[in-house]
Amino acid sequence: MVRYGRCFRGLKVMNAERRGAAAVIIYSDPADDGFTQGKVYPDGPWRPRTGVQRGSAQFASLCAGDVARIYSKASALDLCGYATEDLVPKIPVLPMSWGDAEPILRRLGGADAPGGFQGGLDFPYKLGPGPSVVRVMVESTMKARAIWNVCAVVPGKHYGTEDDRMVLLGNHRDAWVFGASDPNSGTSAMIEVAKGIGRLLRKGWRPHRTMKICSWDGEEYGLLGSTAWGETYEEELRAKAVSYFNMDVAVAGTELVVGASPSLEKLVREAAASLTDPVSGKPLLEAWGGLIRTLGTGSDYTVFLDRIGIPSVDLAFKPQGSNSSYGLYHSVYDSFSWMERVGDPAFEYHALAARLWGLLAIRAAGRSVVEVHPPTVAGRLALYLEELQELRAGRGVCEGHCFEI
Repeated sequence: MVRYGRCFRGLKVMNAERRGAAAVIIYSDPADDGFTQGKVYPDGPWRPRTGVQRGSAQFASLCAGDVARIYSKASALDLCGYATEDLVPKIPVLPMSWGDAEPILRRLGGADAPGGFQGGLDFPYKLGPGPSVVRVMVESTMKARAIWNVCAVVPGKHYGTEDDRMVLLGNHRDAWVFGASDPNSGTSAMIEVAKGIGRLLRKGWRPHRTMKICSWDGEEYGLLGSTAWGETYEEELRAKAVSYFNMDVAVAGTELVVGASPSLEKLVREAAASLTDPVSGKPLLEAWGGLIRTLGTGSDYTVFLDRIGIPSVDLAFKPQGSNSSYGLYHSVYDSFSWMERVGDPAFEYHALAARLWGLLAIRAAGRSVVEVHPPTVAGRLALYLEELQELRAGRGVCEGHCFEI
């Protein structure tokens, strides 16, 4: 029995499997994204008693994308160093709402859980084992389905020549259930960005760099579409792509959450300073505060950033104080009905998300000098080195994976 949060669900399953678990139940605790955070569905953005978070349990942190690599002559072992069979669980895995998990948690015996393990339910959490016995049965339909990416090209001034460079925009369009926030809010923003660029082109504007606007498929099953596209065109992208701007969840709240490569932080803050937050009336940069997190994995920027090395940005509006989470994530409650009643009734933040995304893309593609900021990169590298040194000094880091700095 594991709880959502802190790390990717696939890592939880992988760690449990390696330590002998026969099955894994993953539940959403109200302390993380339920009633302790605020109003739950249908009155707010937080997970109700019956809310189940779906999601892929593939070990995507080791190697994202189609584990069989059916589109490539190279295997996952060739590309990532892991065999196909080592990238998917070998044990049953089942997501569960906190309402369904509560009776199981109440019946757990054993030692008291550490303070950090205590959740939002009104009883002391235990570590087990038993004394209750849980039988897990998973019924899955295994089918091969075709997926496809759709990319539009806006030719730059040097399109088709060796001097051409590219700015990429991407959003996935597949969803768990209805997907009003994830990904359809981002898809609607992407369509508006494309319309805006089309209007500029009709007025005679042309970007300095070629722009590619891509709708990815199969993201929820393990970043399938974007990874396949990135690996297929890796040589060209490595030579020509200067930045990638991702929008997965455009709107699930009103607080801007940004992840970015250090070289693009200045560009993001400048763009935010020129836009207005619709609720406060303040410049978006002031309302947001300018905090930018480090990107890792988790959405379609992964192949571009982690494999090819393209500086990337990920943008979203999430509930206030949520630290990037929201309670309707990957559930049946992430619906258009909720969005138009509670999430963004006037669709002001959808419009703002499109403006921010479009402005970043146009500035990155339209200016003659590539938008990077080396001093920020230098500062981040020094910080990363300090964090690595702390990790190396920590307990257990060198067990089979020693490194020198």
